[in-house]
Amino acid sequence: MKRLIRTAAVVLGVCATPALLLALGADHPKPTGGANWWPAGLKELANRPDRVHGFFVNMEDVFFYAGDTAAFNDFLVAYARLDNTILQLVIHPGPKKARSPWDKEDRDIAVDWMLYAAAFTREQLESGQMSGGKVTTKIDLYLGRGIGLDGLRIPHAIQVSSGGEIEAFLAARAPKPTADPQPEPRVSFSAIYHTILDRCICMVRQASPPLLMSACRQVAPCPTTPSRPPA
Repeated sequence: MKRLIRTAAVVLGVCATPALLLALGADHPKPTGGANWWPAGLKELANRPDRVHGFFVNMEDVFFYAGDTAAFNDFLVAYARLDNTILQLVIHPGPKKARSPWDKEDRDIAVDWMLYAAAFTREQLESGQMSGGKVTTKIDLYLGRGIGLDGLRIPHAIQVSSGGEIEAFLAARAPKPTADPQPEPRVSFSAIYHTILDRCICMVRQASPPLLMSACRQVAPCPTTPSRPPA
C-alpha cells in the first residue's frame, strides 16, 4: 500500500506523460516500507544503518551502502538467508558513487556495494509470466575504498562472478600477433649428412694404402687443397 501511495504521489507531482506510464519510480525514503513481493529479510537489509541511498523503478529496487569488510560480511550473512531468491555477487574494481536514473550526474555519496532486487527474472519478463518464480537479486561490490578481497567471507549459497573490467583491461594490453609471421629458417639435415660423410671418406683415404685410396676416389673425390709455393 505504501508503494502505491508513493507511486501515486510521483504521478500527481509531475505532468502525466507516456514515459511515466511505462516507468514509475522515486528515491526510497529511509526507512522504507518495502513491497509485498519482497522476501523475508529484504526489508531489514534495505533499512540497514549503512545504507546511503536507494531508489525504485516499477518493481525493481536498488540500494547503495558504504562500509568496511566486517560490515559487508555481516550483510552477506543476512543476504544468504533470503528465501526463494536468486543470490548473486559481482565484484568490480572501485570507486563507485550513488546515482538514481533521473540524476543528471553522480551524487557526492561514496558507495562500497549496492543491492538490486526485482520481482521477476529476465526470462519471466520475456515470456510474460511475471509471477510464481524466484525473486532476482544481485550485489555489486566495489573494491578499493573500504573493502578488499582479503577478509571476505562469502557464503556458499551466493554465486560469485567478476564484473569483467580487469579481464577487459588485460585483453586490451595483450600483444597482438603479427599479420604475416616470418617462418624460422630450417637447417637441411641432408646437406649436413653428406658433408660429414665426405669428410670421413677423405680421412679414411688419407690414412689407407694406395689400393683403398684409389677405391675411395671413385666414391667421393677429396676436395683439393691448393699447394703452397716453395719458400
